Amino acid sequence: LREQLENAFEMSLSSFKQYIDDEMLQILAQMDKPTMILPHLYLGSEWNASNFEELKSNNIGYILNISREIDNFFPGHFKYLNVRVHDHDDADLLKEWEKTFRFINEAKTNNQCCLVHCKMGISRSASTVLAYLMKENNHSLIDALEYVKTRRSCINPNGGFRNQLVIYEGILAAHKTFRSKLNDNQITTIDKKNSFIQISKTESVPSTPIESLPSLSTDLMVMMRKKSSNKFNCVTKRPNSMV
Repeated sequence: LREQLENAFEMSLSSFKQYIDDEMLQILAQMDKPTMILPHLYLGSEWNASNFEELKSNNIGYILNISREIDNFFPGHFKYLNVRVHDHDDADLLKEWEKTFRFINEAKTNNQCCLVHCKMGISRSASTVLAYLMKENNHSLIDALEYVKTRRSCINPNGGFRNQLVIYEGILAAHKTFRSKLNDNQITTIDKKNSFIQISKTESVPSTPIESLPSLSTDLMVMMRKKSSNKFNCVTKRPNSMV
């Protein structure tokens, strides 16, 4: 690897040998075992999905397979959800993230863990985990990236998934604003005669699924895509991280 980097940069990197070796060992170690992102959520690779003993030792009962080329290894022992996509820029993951969100939370509700994996645990599955954190923990995309990279520095969603994450961040923000306005429109009146607060015309805020909101305009989607590269560059250019 160091020789390839030296050829690419046309300079000697011998003084960085130890640093490069340490970083490579860290990345290989991360890819050898699943990474705990949350107590109920692991991010990993095809290898992790095929290691029965490791799955059981981590209390994994749900497996989210984000790949087209990998079959489920133990269909009789774990609950699976398959999202059949290739790691291509034009693959559409955005439409799947509400379904994957519910699947991961089903594992949490049942006091089990969910492994999200693709081939290497770098792009497809990492993008899905980032989307989950943005909704579940109300993270911004930048915060979600920082959070996951501190635990699994090798993640690197492809350009298409980066664009979709930026769009998803906008959808979540619009959904939050929509719910906030519903709360603001609730009417409360005080019945002085009976000396208590009476709530009038108040209904519980409907749990409006994100997919039922009006579609983003084409112009807004284009604008969000232009922002995506800047968001990811802010994270990936850190001196102590290698992707």
